[in-house]
Amino acid sequence: MVHHASTDEAPRRSLIPRSRLARAAVATAAAAVLALAIGGIAVAGGLESADATPRPSSPGEEMRNKLFAFTPHEARLVTDEYGFEIHVRADVEVHGVNEPVTVQTVGSTMVARVLPGGQEITFPTAGAVRYPGSPTFEYQPHMRDETDLNWSVSDNALLDDLFTEEELAEGGDAEMFGPKDEATEQGVTAEDVEGIEISLHEAEKIRTRDGQELWVDTPVVVGVIELPVERV
Repeated sequence: MVHHASTDEAPRRSLIPRSRLARAAVATAAAAVLALAIGGIAVAGGLESADATPRPSSPGEEMRNKLFAFTPHEARLVTDEYGFEIHVRADVEVHGVNEPVTVQTVGSTMVARVLPGGQEITFPTAGAVRYPGSPTFEYQPHMRDETDLNWSVSDNALLDDLFTEEELAEGGDAEMFGPKDEATEQGVTAEDVEGIEISLHEAEKIRTRDGQELWVDTPVVVGVIELPVERV
């Protein structure tokens, strides 16, 4: 009597060779394929660090985060008896929300530094100016605004007239005016300035303890530009 093996009893073929030499060859081939795949992704930029500094943009080139698009065109340096300001003409278009966004919120995602030297300057000290000349303190959603953004560096002489040395040492000026610009502390004058570097950071929405939603900057830099200044 002949016994026929059932389907369940039929031996199964393994995809892994039994020979040690054959297994080594398969492993080597798989490693080579994986290395080629990783190399191809790296060449294409797919393994680049999320917070790697992007290549510098050119004037007129758009930079974008989750909240708005920022297209800087040119910079001008304006001086007065209190210090100097750097005015950057740029296009701003809010796309991340359907309600107005303040100039302060937009500026909070930017870090500006004077060139050469790289000392940081604070933004903003005033509202932006929407061309052809009307002041604005907020941007409407989904509208491309050509505006003049102002970064200001104030002379210490103004603070010296308002506070004693002891009050300045205790931070009395910071309580009224906010922290000093790094550029002021480094003694940067208008004559020293040749340009401005602006780094645009990613923006994210957070919820405060009282339930309000705020847009804040993150450590991730999404765009960098250097603009020479025109003196006016």
